[in-house]
Amino acid sequence: FAYALDKEFTKLNMAIYHQEGQALSPNTLNKLLQEINKVIQKPEAITIKDFSLEKNIPNETTDEDLNYLIKSYPADWACKTAVLQIFVLKKYAPLPTYAGLGKDDSHIFLFMDAIKDVADKQSSSQGVEISTILHEFGHLLGAEHIDGQDCILSQSVENITYNLPSTILTSY
Repeated sequence: FAYALDKEFTKLNMAIYHQEGQALSPNTLNKLLQEINKVIQKPEAITIKDFSLEKNIPNETTDEDLNYLIKSYPADWACKTAVLQIFVLKKYAPLPTYAGLGKDDSHIFLFMDAIKDVADKQSSSQGVEISTILHEFGHLLGAEHIDGQDCILSQSVENITYNLPSTILTSY
């Protein structure tokens, strides 16, 4: 409820933790802020801080690694603040085609190898990054997967076109 209640949780702090060599596209966060502002209202704003992860995080992360990250990087913010932590990693070992994963109510994991695979025919991976974060954030708000490819909460997004850019949804 911290994401939806604007009187009790007046601010949203987003912490972006990136693995070495795994960064989001330059304008991803600006577009992300615009889209999140459409669905949640935070009178004291939404802030983003960017951090580097320690160097010993493996390139192919497991569920044990994800749990380690959650425990090792606790949210340290003031009261009346909703906190969202996003970890930008290389690859998810158990399911290498996963572009994103919401582990609990305040942690989203992005896997850049899968994002780049989906964005193969795009000019950049920014659209897939935004789409993946918004998809996982939708789950944090309580939304479930839907059938069909014309919604950001579609269960899967694949690059199924041949030599043409895929249409990637970047808006709710």
